[in-house]
Amino acid sequence: MTNTTIGLLTIGQAPRTDLTPELLSYLGNVEIIEKGALDGFTQEQLLAVAPSQEDITYVSRLETGHEVNIGKSKVQPLLDQKLQEFKQEGIQLVMLACTGQFASFSTNINVLYPDRLLTAFVQSIAPVKTLGIVLPSKEQVTTAKQRWQPYAEHVTCSVASPYEQADFQGAANEVQEAHCDVVILDCMGYTKEQAEIVQRSLRCPVVLSRKLFAVMANAFLK
Repeated sequence: MTNTTIGLLTIGQAPRTDLTPELLSYLGNVEIIEKGALDGFTQEQLLAVAPSQEDITYVSRLETGHEVNIGKSKVQPLLDQKLQEFKQEGIQLVMLACTGQFASFSTNINVLYPDRLLTAFVQSIAPVKTLGIVLPSKEQVTTAKQRWQPYAEHVTCSVASPYEQADFQGAANEVQEAHCDVVILDCMGYTKEQAEIVQRSLRCPVVLSRKLFAVMANAFLK
């Protein structure tokens, strides 16, 4: 498949000035068209998509740079609407800028899902005795352990938000104490610089989701 223009769909708001420039450094000479599920939302509308007690919490970024918590059940239909817009604009390939798990969308368009790529990556290096997961929010820990438990004997999680002044050294120390075989930065918001902070404290590989994702996207662009 040959594409020179691709879509980037965030569960928060576009533009993702914290993400897109780094993606372009991996992807090379392509044009990225950005859309966000929450584009144009008022404060009242943002409150309406906050996760309920029963919902799964996903974390993203607003246009202002602030962090936003979103309920999975509330954002999926919004993403489908944006995929329809991409299709109407002639975009053939869309990268989903979230490592959370989503069911396949109803829109007939090629979508790259980071969560499926991360899962396949971990499966490809089996057996994994201890898997380390760094997450943006403590509300995600229980879900993350359930998600990753089938692929490792032990799963240990630490929390550091990519959108706030988080303690990445502390998060690295937590997974280091667990003697992990590999550590996944389980959010597209994590940057190269944040990954380097974590990696300096560890002997095992640290996987930066956005970089792995961009490598896969490149296969569609050649």
